[in-house]
Amino acid sequence: MPTWGDSRDPRAGWRAAESLLWQRLRRGQLGARFRREVALGPFVADFACLARRLTVECDVSRHRDSPYDRARDARLAAAGWRVLRFWNDDILDHTDAVCAAIMVALAAPANRSGKICRPPPR
Repeated sequence: MPTWGDSRDPRAGWRAAESLLWQRLRRGQLGARFRREVALGPFVADFACLARRLTVECDVSRHRDSPYDRARDARLAAAGWRVLRFWNDDILDHTDAVCAAIMVALAAPANRSGKICRPPPR
């Protein structure tokens, strides 16, 4: 089971979650090609599937109810991007469920109005 890594490095958990998810997204393993750290206008998405206009973001608790993230997601949605956000601990502890949610989003028709998807409140 993945761990949060070295407790002396506060970014270790973020890197572990992003790395684990990238291992599952790369090379089209979920049925679509994703790119890592993609510039979308003034923003950088953790992962993006350009063909399906879907971004996947790995979040830490400080992003909870972030006005910046809400505004960012709204601008991306206005440009036709769908945004999926997952908490790092969910990526680490429930990787298969996260991948299943991404596959559901990939199967849904992309639309120009966009759709914002957020993790459920804790």
